[in-house]
Amino acid sequence: MNSKDIANVFTSVTSGIRLANALGLVGLERRRSTASQMLPTVGAFGLGIAVGAGLGLLFAPKPGARLRDDISKKVTRLADDMKNAAEKAENDVQARIAPRGEQQIEVNGH
Repeated sequence: MNSKDIANVFTSVTSGIRLANALGLVGLERRRSTASQMLPTVGAFGLGIAVGAGLGLLFAPKPGARLRDDISKKVTRLADDMKNAAEKAENDVQARIAPRGEQQIEVNGH
């Protein structure tokens, strides 16, 4: 029996064995990717946040109209804060560019 015959016998014997089964026979398993390990955890965490936020709104001690008004004010305040931060960042960039003798850049018409 030569090496080609041995290879043919090995191939015919192992053709029905899947890799996971073969690895399992010797006490090994395929390595899972980081994404496949993290995705269920991140999904469960996100679901927990959503359920917690929903329950918090459901059991809030304020009436619905007042709660919606408070949320609206907070969202408006957040939008204003973000706009102010963007304007400050633009001014900081302009201040760093101007001393170098370069022309000031106009961003979004400002």
